[in-house]
Amino acid sequence: MKLLPFNAAHLKAGMLPLKPESAFFAKETIDEKLQEGLLEVSRGKSFWAYKQTFHVQGGTKTLSRQGLIALIDITQTKLLEHENVIEEQVEKLSTLFKNNFYQSLPVTCFYTSPQVAEKEILDKVLNEPTFVFETFGVTHYFTAINDKILIEKLAKAMESHRIFIADGHHRYNALKQTQEVGKKQLLSFIFNTVDNPVEIYPYHRLYFNENFDKKVFLDKLKLYFTVKECASDYKIKEKGNFKLVFNNNTYHLSFIAGINKIPWNFSKIIKDQDLTILHYFIFEKILGIKGQEQKKSKNIKFCSIFTDYIEAVRQGDADFAIVTRGIELEDLKQVAESDYTFPQKSTFFYPKLLSGFLFVSNSI
Repeated sequence: MKLLPFNAAHLKAGMLPLKPESAFFAKETIDEKLQEGLLEVSRGKSFWAYKQTFHVQGGTKTLSRQGLIALIDITQTKLLEHENVIEEQVEKLSTLFKNNFYQSLPVTCFYTSPQVAEKEILDKVLNEPTFVFETFGVTHYFTAINDKILIEKLAKAMESHRIFIADGHHRYNALKQTQEVGKKQLLSFIFNTVDNPVEIYPYHRLYFNENFDKKVFLDKLKLYFTVKECASDYKIKEKGNFKLVFNNNTYHLSFIAGINKIPWNFSKIIKDQDLTILHYFIFEKILGIKGQEQKKSKNIKFCSIFTDYIEAVRQGDADFAIVTRGIELEDLKQVAESDYTFPQKSTFFYPKLLSGFLFVSNSI
């Protein structure tokens, strides 16, 4: 066995915004590590079994989620999307893909099926994982599946599934835009919701405008919502309800206007969603940011972490935060199957996948 002066390598793209030269630098680094033998190239057909163990927010019970890491030919398979994208992020990722044909983070996908063939295989191969990593309270287990018979069984079983994207809409859309026909292979992690937990947390909205008038805003809200001051730790449980957080007080909003007043050309399924209500009545009707402009608006920010949005409001980086409920899995699937989408940054799937362990390259 050849010993290397490393026991693990974790390469990760920097935070956005990415610069064009970042892609060249990343590719140069990966190519260099390939030459050194630090990264190993697998040229045969294979899947990877991947499992995560974790705790939910505030919980003590250990949960596990397992599935396959595989390539999906997006010219042959339609992936169902539930979330709109921010064009600026897609363009920056497209630049990365154009100049660096490495994918280092799988797109998280799921399907729902009662069949257990995949689970039996995954249970067996993950019983003795080849690689184990722990990051931020999540343990990651990896095992390569090279057996031709197992690969054929898994590939056959996956053919009939409708595949939904959970996390990675921007990467999926960037890949569709940039790669040549025949090279649109999407690195994906695919799991079954029947025997794996699905943790979907909400993305909250932050708003900032130097001309913001709190009194005028609250008065306009009363045209469409009941507005009542509440405790800061108030939990949202019902549909059509939101929590509005200011620096010195918090309000409970309950929708009263009716979705029939939404003129957007959406189906009833979409109009009935909390985020549609929020984006139309609060951001468009009250704050004057048109629907198509909201994706590029510098006044709207997104946050999934409680302490972050509280800190942003307290520090004056946001005039207020709007706290939303989490989206139910069945609602998400209905929206994706309708060929419409939720607004951008609607869902936060937990836990996130480990990036920088497996790479896909079209040039090797």
